[in-house]
Amino acid sequence: MTLAEELYISEKHGCDQTGDGTASKPFKTATTAMLAYGKESFPQMFVDGKTHEKMSMMRIVSQIKHLMQVKVQEDAERKEKDLEEAKQVTINTYYEFGEDIPEMPERRMADKINEPILLCRFPGKIKNFYMKRCPGDKRLTESVDVLIPNVGEIVGGSMSMADFAELMEAYKVEGVDPSKYYWYTDQRKFGTCPHGGYGLGLERLLTWLCDQHHIRDVCLYPRFLERCNPLPCKPFLCVLRKSGK
Repeated sequence: MTLAEELYISEKHGCDQTGDGTASKPFKTATTAMLAYGKESFPQMFVDGKTHEKMSMMRIVSQIKHLMQVKVQEDAERKEKDLEEAKQVTINTYYEFGEDIPEMPERRMADKINEPILLCRFPGKIKNFYMKRCPGDKRLTESVDVLIPNVGEIVGGSMSMADFAELMEAYKVEGVDPSKYYWYTDQRKFGTCPHGGYGLGLERLLTWLCDQHHIRDVCLYPRFLERCNPLPCKPFLCVLRKSGK
């Protein structure tokens, strides 16, 4: 919004969604007005017709506490809904060898066991072709996913093929042209060593460390199905600033 010299707030007649801070279209809450203005020091504010040179800290804190209470309630309702959906997916559902397990059953399993889980040796058909096969069973890969209660998968990793002949055969099975990956193949052709790698989901790790139920609550710019603007998360950034975290 264009920076103004005055901001108008009205609990009775204001609206945070359609308001713009003018006398004819006031905001409903001081928090939204401050976020819309976007910088300190804030201009002169009019609250239901009363002039305040500086907004009362108690008023702002009470609004932030209300937002936090709403967020906690929404998290609890969302978690209960997700668990019910997980139950419907897992009840009377059996997975055959070679099938991938969807996210919700994985989370349901981790929540049920309530301890970190290392899910190992995935079938090669559902993994990348360059993953090293298990010596005792070539249908399996030397791979692992780390599942955490209340979050699900946070780490995925595997060993990579280090043998040149094995990698060339994997190209052939998958129908991949090895000439496009000459730089990758040459590492095996001219010498390498057994090696692997893993990927750590930073936001997923933060979800676990911060004890949040949904990853969108720890993303700087979360995505929503019906919204592109990340403004709904900004009030909670204010909470962190006020608490000094």
